[in-house]
Amino acid sequence: MRQSGASETTALDLLQELINQHGLSTRSSLQLLREARTIADLNDRTSVDRNALAEASCFRCTDLVRQPGSQ
Repeated sequence: MRQSGASETTALDLLQELINQHGLSTRSSLQLLREARTIADLNDRTSVDRNALAEASCFRCTDLVRQPGSQ
């Protein structure tokens, strides 16, 4: 992620909220960041902002919802 571009502080705060709320694994959180980086690239942004991360989380909403009884 360091090589592909910086993330804004507000985006990292949102990422932390998503990790806490949805119990994301490290792998899932990194995938979410990669998707947000792609969205930022498509919007000609040099860094991942809160909007790119929010949009990426919408695309993965079914993956982010915990199933009852799952860890």
